Amino acid sequence: MKKNRIALSSFFVVLLLASLVSAQNPFITKPEDHHAPPAPAIKSKLLMKLLIWQHELKERVTVLVRQAKAGGSFRPLVLLLAAAFSYGVIHAAGPGHGKAIALSYVLSQRPSWFQGVLFSSSIALFHGASGIILVLVIRLVLNQSVVRNLENVTLIERKIMLLF
Repeated sequence: MKKNRIALSSFFVVLLLASLVSAQNPFITKPEDHHAPPAPAIKSKLLMKLLIWQHELKERVTVLVRQAKAGGSFRPLVLLLAAAFSYGVIHAAGPGHGKAIALSYVLSQRPSWFQGVLFSSSIALFHGASGIILVLVIRLVLNQSVVRNLENVTLIERKIMLLF
């Protein structure tokens, strides 16, 4: 058992030394020796377009929220709701979100048109509600721990300042 540990440890030390020896020193290499940055992880043009649209909509939503806070008009609010809906559609078209699971359910059960609409609406509702609940729980935890501690530190600091 002890021999196995020594052999395994020796193997990892040799592996570590080999990687250190083969590494280039960034302080003595020339700029032309550096490699080009790696290609993006996403190779699909459609997914890249979705990410770009999602980013642009996120920026637009930020501008609309500021406009809605600044003015008393309903126009930014209506545009904000439309942009948020569009953002949700584009967000859901990206990877994940259970599209394969939902499709396999629909293909295996062959629901009616109404059942399909009800199924997709319930998925969207639960996805949105779970996100909202998660954010509220995180905010509650942070308010109870971090904010309360910061308030205590501020009170202690004020008391110390009053003493001096």
